[in-house]
Amino acid sequence: MKRSVAEFRVSPDAMLPVGTSLGASHFVAGQHVDVQGFTIGKGFQGPMKRWGFSGLPASHGTTKKHRAHGSIGNSQDPGRVWKGKKMAGRMGNRKRTVQNVFVYKVDPTRNLLYVKGQVPGKAGLFLKVRDALRKPPPFIGAADGDWSVSDQKDFEPGVSGSSLGKPSWATGAAADVPHAAAPYPAWGIGALPAAPERDATATMLDPFVYRGGGGADGAQ
Repeated sequence: MKRSVAEFRVSPDAMLPVGTSLGASHFVAGQHVDVQGFTIGKGFQGPMKRWGFSGLPASHGTTKKHRAHGSIGNSQDPGRVWKGKKMAGRMGNRKRTVQNVFVYKVDPTRNLLYVKGQVPGKAGLFLKVRDALRKPPPFIGAADGDWSVSDQKDFEPGVSGSSLGKPSWATGAAADVPHAAAPYPAWGIGALPAAPERDATATMLDPFVYRGGGGADGAQ
């Protein structure tokens, strides 16, 4: 009996055989992922904690209403409370996704994935990790910007196919940096090599350093 069952949408050419085991080695150190989970539940909370309300006056006649939200409606028109009104209620335990989390280490031996930043939920909960939707995968293939290499012996672990092919988003100077590259790997599928057995680490690039790119023609 599975403890948790989840579905992942993939393209037709990325379908895996039934029974394929996916672990931490599916990801590559240096790429970005989207992590989805349920946030920490806080129980029933008032409007000050739940929504950041300032509350009612602390003096001048206020009695036992210091942390209340105040009026919640209007006059005869509309004569009701608007849907979605910020009021007291159950806080937390919502499904949320943290996007573009940097993977700085992959440990295939212990099946661990190390990321930089926060993830939703408390310790011990299940998380759904996917390749980042808004950031492309890192460079994991041929060296020195050689996009025409087709011999697998010239590839480092992390190659997803026998040929890289220059990705459409790597334009201008962005095609020459070591973070513009190929799709994520599907180890051991078809003619692809088995998953690497050693640890892999990566260093996050400085986001304030311009690395080129600026259009299909490389114009800045």
